[in-house]
Amino acid sequence: MIGQVGDEIVRGWNRGTDDWGRPVQSSCGQTPGEGSSDQILSHAKTLVAELNATRHLSRTVSRPIIFLCHGLGGILVKRAIAFCNTSIAKQVDHRRFLFTATYAIMFFGTPHTGMSDAALRAQAELMPTAALSQLSTALVKGSQTLQEINDQFAPLSKRFSLYFFWEQLPSEFGTTKAYVVTQDSADPGWEPGERAGIHADHSQMCKFTSASQDGFKLVLSACERYIKKAPELILSRWHEDRDLLRREREQEAAEVLRHDSGLSFDGGPSPTRNVHFMVGRSASSLFTGRAEIANLLRQKIVSTPFDRGHNQHKIFVIWGLGGSGKTQFCLKFVEDNRDRYVNTITL
Repeated sequence: MIGQVGDEIVRGWNRGTDDWGRPVQSSCGQTPGEGSSDQILSHAKTLVAELNATRHLSRTVSRPIIFLCHGLGGILVKRAIAFCNTSIAKQVDHRRFLFTATYAIMFFGTPHTGMSDAALRAQAELMPTAALSQLSTALVKGSQTLQEINDQFAPLSKRFSLYFFWEQLPSEFGTTKAYVVTQDSADPGWEPGERAGIHADHSQMCKFTSASQDGFKLVLSACERYIKKAPELILSRWHEDRDLLRREREQEAAEVLRHDSGLSFDGGPSPTRNVHFMVGRSASSLFTGRAEIANLLRQKIVSTPFDRGHNQHKIFVIWGLGGSGKTQFCLKFVEDNRDRYVNTITL
């Protein structure tokens, strides 16, 4: 469903889950949860492609975007945002335009840190094991899949206006009642951000029947504020992003010229590349994000001209909490830049 509010594109994208966020059987005979992280990324890529096509054909590429996400839709949008952020290559930089144009994200009962144990147990009693698929495993509290998606999105979150809503009434699962997404999961505490409860269960929290409902007033008020503020800010981001992509193109051209001419940075013969590439493991295929840090590291270590008079080691310290993605970042960086080094060795 695609609608329009003011100058904003509002898109509803619901694939593979029911009103409670439970996985349902897809047309190809597999549940969307199969493959867990890979399946979420697959759906995120489809969302990006379809939204890009819609904006291109409707000539609305530069319009600001406000995402309204219910349940697992919020997980999908976070993964799509992180995916778009890394699309800076010339052939796919149109995907990054979605990242640039996104002004706000409103999450309705999104299980950022997992679904409640009670809801998962009640769900398991009502649905066959095959229908639940691996997605239910990915949605348990503290799952690696959700942690990876949060790690990718959290550094980007300050860029957007965020609103977190949680359900204030339990949902019915046969004779059992349970909160599908508890408040602590629906509101991960990211700042800055707005947050509020809606007096409804998980299924009904975004289905308003009257303009006088308190929840509807909260959502409408926020949308009006976002629509008013978005155009000016997004316009400035377009200019910033064009500068970023221009610098990236210039750097790519400089690398091609250096490679084609066989000359090093200072005009002498370039060193032989890839003599030894001794890295014990590959980066995860799910890794994305951290583009700003990668660009900084490339500028400090890779793009600095060779100085034969000062053979000093260049050291760059990557630090962060356990599980924040330090190792994956380093593995991804050396893979992307391996042709710029004589030797690459990990210890």
